[in-house]
Amino acid sequence: MWEKAQVTEAPNAEVHQFKTIGDIMKGLNPLSGKLYLDGLKMTRMPREAYSVLFGKYPHPQTVAKTGIKTEICATRQTRSAHRFWFAQFVRKQRKKRENKETCKRGELWKTKS
Repeated sequence: MWEKAQVTEAPNAEVHQFKTIGDIMKGLNPLSGKLYLDGLKMTRMPREAYSVLFGKYPHPQTVAKTGIKTEICATRQTRSAHRFWFAQFVRKQRKKRENKETCKRGELWKTKS
């Protein structure tokens, strides 16, 4: 089968730049294929966003073409809302602290000169 794939021309090769079916198969090899690695890059941001919202990323078996399969319940929705609100709270506190430190540094500078 591999020998046949290496000599069989791929349809629409001008679109995807893979001349043979064998080239496509090589591209799909886990951890080394170009298509596989490109797919990993494309899923990175959604995985990170999902982790922020729901605390962890599910097993790959629960990922579907149309998105991530999960059951939404009131508890899960409340937890994700709390994580989001807490992240906003932390950002605001950091900003306030930075503003206070900037003011203090400015006041110290004014008193010394």
